[in-house]
Amino acid sequence: MVYAIAGDHTAPGFRVPLVREKPTAADGSLRRGLLDQRAWKNSVNESWLMAIHLVFTLIMVGIIWFVQIVHYPLMAYVGAEHFREYSKQHQRLTTWVVGGPMLLEAGTAAALVWYQPARILAPVFGISCGLLVLIWISTAYWQMPHHEKLLEGFDEVRIEKLVRSNWLRTFAWSIRGLLIGLSASW
Repeated sequence: MVYAIAGDHTAPGFRVPLVREKPTAADGSLRRGLLDQRAWKNSVNESWLMAIHLVFTLIMVGIIWFVQIVHYPLMAYVGAEHFREYSKQHQRLTTWVVGGPMLLEAGTAAALVWYQPARILAPVFGISCGLLVLIWISTAYWQMPHHEKLLEGFDEVRIEKLVRSNWLRTFAWSIRGLLIGLSASW
């Protein structure tokens, strides 16, 4: 692909692909012009974007199953004496593990919708985006409040609620992984 340094339309030094128009000159040469926004959006390699999205979705599927089967249930065995510090460190360290993949998964989903708005109308991708919204709502309104309460100290009932409520995210991410896998293979 041919590139040019963009002028007034973009950030300084931003390289944009040139649009190749159909031959119009008698000698069959091509006229070239800078991309408009529509053409730029269409130049994004959708298959790479979908592959990146699939990777981060599958990372989150693996993480959520580990959290659901191993991590959350083991909280009940920490005990009251060290639970506040454990809970504080758990939140701090877990944010480093899940924050990036969650944001990149959401960001690549948004980019796919932005670059290919019709994609959201495809049932498989549309449902997977709905599940992603459900996951974020569940995280904000169920899991995070449980974690905040656990900062106050050991609470076996609260841990059980955390484990039970997390099944929604576990199943939603698992279904998303399958749906995004299907979308990526088409």
